Order: sequence, then C-alpha cells, then structure tokens
Amino acid sequence: MTKKKNDNVVYSTVIPINTTNLVIPSTLSGEYEIQIIQGNICFYGFIEL
Repeated sequence: MTKKKNDNVVYSTVIPINTTNLVIPSTLSGEYEIQIIQGNICFYGFIEL
C-alpha cells in the first residue's frame, strides 16, 4: 500500500498474503491518494484521515 500527497510518497508497506486488515500510522492526517497493488492489478482511490 502506498499513500501519496502532492506526488510524494509519505508511507509505503508490503501487505502480506491473506491479510484482511491494515493499520495506517496515526501520525498521518489530511487527504491522500491510496494505491494497493496486487501483481499486475492496482486498486486506487482517495482517503481522508
């Protein structure tokens, strides 16, 4: 998972297979683009923390 703000990556992590939850650092706030990449498939959207 990667979150971007102003085209800068501010947080990135590898999500293990079969993981159903992800905790985002509580130090982040504001609006971000989120990208989840699985193989050659990319899920993306915007979130506000």
